[in-house]
Amino acid sequence: MNFDWLDSVGFFTLDLGLDRVYELLKRLGNPERNLKFLHVAGSNGKGSVCTFLETGLRGCGYSTGFYSSPHLVSPAERYRLNGKIVDDASLEVAADQVRAVVETMRSEGKGPTYFEITTVIAIVLFAQKQVDFAIWETGLGGRLDATNIVIPELSVITGISLEHTDYLGSTLAAIAKEKAGIIKDGVPVVCGPLKPEAFAVIGRRKREDGVTGFLATSLTVSMDDLRDFCRLAERYKKDVTDGAALLGVHLEGPCINPSCAGAQNPAFLRKPDIAIVDELNAISPVKKVTFSPELPGGLAFTKALAERGIMPSGGHSSADYECFEANRAAGMKHLTHFCNVMTPVHHLQFGMVGGGLMDEDVYVEIICDGVHLCDQMIRLIARMKGSERIMLITDAMRASAMPDGDYSLGGLPVIVKNGKAVLRENGRVAGSTLRYFQGFQRFVRLTGMPLSEAIRVTSWNQAESLNIPLRGKLESGFFGDIVLMDRQLNPIRTLVGGR
Repeated sequence: MNFDWLDSVGFFTLDLGLDRVYELLKRLGNPERNLKFLHVAGSNGKGSVCTFLETGLRGCGYSTGFYSSPHLVSPAERYRLNGKIVDDASLEVAADQVRAVVETMRSEGKGPTYFEITTVIAIVLFAQKQVDFAIWETGLGGRLDATNIVIPELSVITGISLEHTDYLGSTLAAIAKEKAGIIKDGVPVVCGPLKPEAFAVIGRRKREDGVTGFLATSLTVSMDDLRDFCRLAERYKKDVTDGAALLGVHLEGPCINPSCAGAQNPAFLRKPDIAIVDELNAISPVKKVTFSPELPGGLAFTKALAERGIMPSGGHSSADYECFEANRAAGMKHLTHFCNVMTPVHHLQFGMVGGGLMDEDVYVEIICDGVHLCDQMIRLIARMKGSERIMLITDAMRASAMPDGDYSLGGLPVIVKNGKAVLRENGRVAGSTLRYFQGFQRFVRLTGMPLSEAIRVTSWNQAESLNIPLRGKLESGFFGDIVLMDRQLNPIRTLVGGR
């Protein structure tokens, strides 16, 4: 087969990113949506793992496609069908289909790179052959690798070591971030042995942002994934000693109203069921549950949570004021990411937002990123609630402190552009990329609140409302959680437990 047209693109051209691949696949009719992928990344052992997966699946009677890189002699070496290098005739049919679109894109000045083209050829080839499973090996890194345009059935990360430092970063932590970019919310992950430095990335990042403690917040995913999430929380508390302290679990979903799902995955929504919470709480202590109180059984769910010392928090909700008031009386004293995906104030319908503003005993969470709340609303909330009932949060997804690009949330593709995260499918806001100290800076600037008061919204209110002992104050007998800041409120040093 003649690959001269492909060679003309430039074999060694490297321009990480996913936009060109998404565009190429879109023009081809998105054939990747008809395939099941097993996505493998890592520094060492990717090829061996892919071979094991291929052999095992074929032994179970499944047909397989296997895409790997680079090749030694011919690009055909990158493609295997049922354990054998693809024949020239089949590859030529797939490559010609891709070539026609590539040439159009090149004429428009947005032609894909060599690796991006070979990756899309693999997708077209496997779709044409209708393989049961595509074994999918990353090329470089993971997050911005051309292979990362699929939602796989399984993600695998082998051992991580220093490699390609010019592109992936000079530390294990930085490289781990890039490899972990193939992880999709709601998709099972199998990891090889990871060094502690790689595992501690998330905690260290939070600590750098001036966070001394946090709740591990889930998404609406399957029960198996929620169980794994809680196990991971316990492992974090055991293994990570130099990051922010994990103070408990926050379940955001799955008991939320389908009409108010926002960026949560509707495939895994459930009605309020205290048995779900009890099972997960037995794995790792649950401090807060965000749910829609208007759902059937919502009031009983609120009471059951309150009886267990778990904070019921309203969110993703279409509840009217009367419903909210009934749940507030039963123990719902929190409102999650206030104003976002909840009933607003109307001159005839007071809504959940109205209740949150008026009821003095209700704590409200706010996201000060300039996306979730306008400046005037932040000022109004501060005026109505004061410093005693506001809790500053980020609602940050994994793209926080990361470059613009493609990510995922709850298994749904997300685009981050200019720091704003939205669902690729419909442009709906999908969490935030806010760093905590940035939100605090914005809050102080907009409200003019003295630091002596404003500091409550970052610490004491959270600890008090969630009954987290010995945190949130600088007093004798409390943990020495201290953030040193410069005059611009940038964190200089963060002490967790005095260290």
